[in-house]
Formats: sequence, structure tokens, C-alpha cells
Amino acid sequence: MDVKGVKIDELAAECVSIIGEAIDYITVQAAERIGMDVEQPPWKTKSNITLQIDKGTHNLCSARLTNMLREQFGIANVAVIGEEIKSKGSEPGHWQDYDLVIALDAVDGTDLVARGLGNWCTALFLFEPKKPRIIASFVGVPPGVVYFAYDSCGIAMKQNTEQHPSNFKKTRPVDVRKWREKRLTIDSASVCFYGQKPGNFLSVFRNPGLLETLLRLRSGMEDKGYRFRIYNLGGNPMMVNLADGKIDAVIELEGQKLYDVIPGVYIAQKAGAFLGDLEGNEINEEYWKKPLANPEQSTLSYILASTSSLYKDLLACLRA
Repeated sequence: MDVKGVKIDELAAECVSIIGEAIDYITVQAAERIGMDVEQPPWKTKSNITLQIDKGTHNLCSARLTNMLREQFGIANVAVIGEEIKSKGSEPGHWQDYDLVIALDAVDGTDLVARGLGNWCTALFLFEPKKPRIIASFVGVPPGVVYFAYDSCGIAMKQNTEQHPSNFKKTRPVDVRKWREKRLTIDSASVCFYGQKPGNFLSVFRNPGLLETLLRLRSGMEDKGYRFRIYNLGGNPMMVNLADGKIDAVIELEGQKLYDVIPGVYIAQKAGAFLGDLEGNEINEEYWKKPLANPEQSTLSYILASTSSLYKDLLACLRA
């Protein structure tokens, strides 16, 4: 059986439950491994917490998702791709053989988990390679909130999956538009970027236009009352924070793998955010067709903003 005829809302509910299990698993595994090596050359050795949590969570999610799709929805011809384990269909041109592909980053930010820091998540998206089109997207963040959106629903949602007596697992809509002014300028925006690695960090602060803007904003913070903030945080967790109205923009200049981008940006777009590339093109359903044709090799540089006007301002800043 292919994806046609499947009730996507029911499939999404099952995925939300599995991601909630993954968040619990990661939290427990990290607590049990306090004191183990976080990072030690060679990268991710057998005694290393990052390797154990990454592979354990990936195996858990992959098995639960593929079993659920086969047993409950009759979809058996499924490929799983991700940071940890590549599928047999990873070569370009083989994706057409599958009815559904799960692009999974079971622990996005494992080093943060290992150090007891935040801004990590479990992220995945489902896509139909024969179209190709994105069907659904999910980002689970601690202590157990899962953000999600799917093709046949025009909004983004979040659900608390944490096991607690007061938790009724109520699903609530997420809409960035209710939090933001129609015209939001850089001067009052909160902007995020991924900067944990030197290349990503320098790609932002070596940009002449952004550097000039930061110098201007520094001089105007006190006398003009600018509220601008820039955070060295990025990725899927910050994208769903944008969808939830907590920040205003996420930028990426170096390029990220699709499983590091699509889960969060798809949800943010459904919540009303604007996504565009660094050439001034809006990233929409048609735009995704080319990168989805070769999902493991494709990367994306982008600006995700709560409004289209802020996207244009940031693009102009980066191009200056």
C-alpha cells in the first residue's frame, strides 16, 4: 500500500507519541551516563555518550516508526535516512523505489544533551519521493513538547507528551502571526544562527553587511532604544521557538542537511513564518522538489523570519 488513502492526521498522532517516547529515552539515557566521555578522539568511540545516545535513539525511532507504518497503515516500502545510519536507497536516483521516506535526526544536538544543556531535539519529516512532496514534519523538545504539521492541515500544532497527572495531552495551534507586528524591523528583532562550529560562526560575523548592521545597532542600543538581540543558537529547536513567537528569525549561511532544516522550517511556515533562500527566492512546495530528489546530498542556506518584510530586511543586510 502507498501513502494514498492514508489518514495523515492519524499517522501524525502516532508519530507524535513515538517522538514523545524518544525525548523520554534521551533524558533517561543522558542521566544514566553522567561522568562518561562527552567527546574524545576518535570521534564517537564506543565509550562515548554521544555515540550511545545517538545510535540508541535512532534505532528506537526507526524501529517504532517503520513498524507503525507497516502494521497500522499498510506502508511497508519505507526508507529511513539520517545522520547516524544511511539507508540502502541513499544513492541518487533510488528514491523513486520507495513509497515513503523518513528523514530522521533522532538527537539533534547530542553534545548538548551530554553536557546537560538545552536546545536539543528529536526531529524528522516524512516525504513521498515519487511526487516528491513533504507529508508531515515533527520536532520534539524537552521536557516533552512535540511541534508538528502535516500537508492536509493548514496550521502548525504542539502537544505536551510528558507523563504528568495534570497533563491532558491537549493539542494546541501554533501561530506566529498573533505575536508579531505586521512591520517588524531588524532594530527590534531577535535573530538566531547556528554557530557551534567555527565555520558557521565565522560565516555570520565575516559578512560585511551584518557586521556593519551590528556596529550600527550597538551605537543605538542606549540612545535610540533598540531592542535587537542576536543568539548563537540555531537549528530545529529555534525554528519551532520562532513558530511559537519567542524569536523573530533564524539564519544559516553555510548550508545544512535537509533533516537539520525541513522539520523546523515546515512547522514554522505552517505557523505563518516566511522562508527564503539567500538569492531572494521564497522556499515553497515547488522549491523543495529538487533537493528532495537527492535528500542525503542536498543542503540549504536560508533565512527563516516571522514576517516577509523582516526576511527582506535581513536579506538586504546580508547582501550589503
